[in-house]
Amino acid sequence: MTNSASHQGAALPNIDRDDYRVISVLGEFDMANVSALESVLDRALESGRIPALDFSHTRYIDSSVLNLIVRKSGRSSRRVRLIVPAGCPIRRIFDITGLGAALGAVESVHDLD
Repeated sequence: MTNSASHQGAALPNIDRDDYRVISVLGEFDMANVSALESVLDRALESGRIPALDFSHTRYIDSSVLNLIVRKSGRSSRRVRLIVPAGCPIRRIFDITGLGAALGAVESVHDLD
């Protein structure tokens, strides 16, 4: 983990694919900046599409991001989907917690059903 003052992260809704709103999660996210991700995720949920968080270019997340995903998945009829490719720096956290399996994590945007 780096100094929180240097944490930079961006959450960008970049494509709509079928029923999904794919959100690219770029950089690092922790409790200092998770609210930015929450805002984008809320807008995706309000759009009527299923949010798919793409962690392909994410370097670091902490438990506040996991908490956000669980909270938003539990409050919506549309479960948040995860895109977490093999070799991704944060893949292990989703494997260890079981969150990846619980939410049907896929390797790429093309694997979304």
